[in-house]
Amino acid sequence: MAVQTFAAATNLFKRVYFPGIRDQLNNTTPGLGILRSTGRSAWSGSEVRLASRTGRNRSYRPTRTANESAAFPTTGRQTYDNFTVNCVILHGSGGVTAFGSAASQGPEAAWADMLKAEIQGHVADMRKDLEIDFYGTPLGVLGRLSADPGAGAVYTVEQDPQQLVHWRGNGNRYLSVGQLVDVVDEAGTTIHDTGLVISAVASADRTGFTCDDGGTAGNGTALAAVTTGDLVVRSGTLLDAAGAGGEANFAFSGIEHLFDSGDVATSTMPAVANAFGFELDNIQGVDRGATAGDYTRAPVRDFNGAALTRASINQMVRLMWEQSGVYPDVLLCHGSIQLAIQDLMVGDQWYQPQEFPGGFKAKALVWNAGDGDIPIIPTRECPYDRLYGLSLDCIENFVLQDFELIETDGSILRQDSGGGDVWNYNWRKFCNIGSRQPNGAFKAVRISADEAYGAGAARHYDF
Repeated sequence: MAVQTFAAATNLFKRVYFPGIRDQLNNTTPGLGILRSTGRSAWSGSEVRLASRTGRNRSYRPTRTANESAAFPTTGRQTYDNFTVNCVILHGSGGVTAFGSAASQGPEAAWADMLKAEIQGHVADMRKDLEIDFYGTPLGVLGRLSADPGAGAVYTVEQDPQQLVHWRGNGNRYLSVGQLVDVVDEAGTTIHDTGLVISAVASADRTGFTCDDGGTAGNGTALAAVTTGDLVVRSGTLLDAAGAGGEANFAFSGIEHLFDSGDVATSTMPAVANAFGFELDNIQGVDRGATAGDYTRAPVRDFNGAALTRASINQMVRLMWEQSGVYPDVLLCHGSIQLAIQDLMVGDQWYQPQEFPGGFKAKALVWNAGDGDIPIIPTRECPYDRLYGLSLDCIENFVLQDFELIETDGSILRQDSGGGDVWNYNWRKFCNIGSRQPNGAFKAVRISADEAYGAGAARHYDF
């Protein structure tokens, strides 16, 4: 007897498509989200100039009535300085085949229109990369090689969060499959491997990544040229010898760089020889390490592996207030640091709804150091062992042009240069972040915290 079955009649049944695509990626970008954005009116050409009052007129004195005929005090004056925030050009590219795009149109054809899904998802991806840069330096370094890979296919990056230079603790947490990277020596005179396509990222200890051909023929120069200490950057970030040029050639200015002490003992900025030949003590055209006053220098506290205490957090807030006259509006950290702060507040934790200038909203754990509640915002992209306290009046997101598809010739799609029915699109954004008052922040580094959330060496971070 021939009984009809589901398997035999499979072509009879409809396929039901649920609306939308389930996004399994973490697309939160709270760091940039909390900043106030300033639009086109703030720009003049390719840069923003910020005037700051940097010195007082200290000619004041009290005079006794018995000396009422005394001459006036020696004339004094206030002093001023200019900061320059350079515009950074951000680009992204994607593409689809004409047939794939056409076949995906219509609610019964696919979960989403291929072209629209690619474009919308790409914006989220670009913002995520920008969030990484928000916590970094203008060099755009993602990691540092801990060993010479020789002829092998595996690159190993340092994963030691207890480092003054934050990129030496990143591991491979900012890398993912399909990403294009270059490997450059620290001095910036040689780009060893260029255009490497990451094919796998190790999850066991978050230190290794492999490329589709190990950096040999067809994918950059020979792997043997790579050595210990080389730095990993997004491909194309450094088009020429990185050390050639000044601060105007820096990429996106992150808060690790904007807020630093400029002091040899406490600065987290690497030496020139280990930073592509750049002097990272220069901030917005001013040398805070040599000639500038305290107005350029944010207090930095090096915990050197010690744990946070209630007193240490309050002391950092008060030090910032003493130096700048402003109180933090927000504390930014990795989730592990937030957990460490929670442990200090056992039995005394409270959360409050927060809304920031950029439209970012959160119900945040708050800390009070005496002058008001400070929301604590955790983010995955923040270095593991850092805690940043920011006054939002002292930092701004300068946007000349927000993310938009390039369509200067009337179309967002252009045929791929390789021919065929393949069509590419390109994104761009012109922006940078800058500080109106670089001492309006504090930075705590090398804090002891369990960044693995109790999982030992197997960190669960996946970009």
